[in-house]
Amino acid sequence: ISAVLAVRMHYGCYFKSLAGKQVAVLVQLAGCRLPDFRAAKELSRNDGSNPDPRHYNRNLLSFPGNIDETGLLHFASGATYTERKTLKEFPLAVPPNALHAYFYIVVNGAESDPPTVFGRFRLRHSMDECRWTTMLYDTSVVDLPSAVLPTDIAGVLLCSAKLEPISQDENCGVAISPRVVSQK
Repeated sequence: ISAVLAVRMHYGCYFKSLAGKQVAVLVQLAGCRLPDFRAAKELSRNDGSNPDPRHYNRNLLSFPGNIDETGLLHFASGATYTERKTLKEFPLAVPPNALHAYFYIVVNGAESDPPTVFGRFRLRHSMDECRWTTMLYDTSVVDLPSAVLPTDIAGVLLCSAKLEPISQDENCGVAISPRVVSQK
């Protein structure tokens, strides 16, 4: 399926371990990648050659933000929400049955380090269907903060994500799942 990924971020909370830091929320979709400037240049030549696979990026979207002293994540725009989409000029080749967008929080200046906080969000029918998604610490990368009741929950994000097919003939079945309307 050729599609555009649209994501809307409202805000996050309970990120006390990242308080006072500038961060980016990176968005990935399983099996999807975008060309960097070198691959895009090679693709624009239309000579039939395949660009070097190292010139692609799995991070499809990035939302810069700031986590205040209370652990609230505010996005840079300062608006009620921030919405971003991948470009139609580089449609995503979405594998069948892709159901989730994956979010990773990285601290500015530490982008080359493995992300310490991650979460996933089920793709929805509409951008208006925002939900809270739990973000977890990656315990293979970071030790859990000390607490009375230790947990791997790092915080929560209020967001929505959906796939928009490039062609009207295509159905992004990943965002539309069969439902039993009535049963007799």
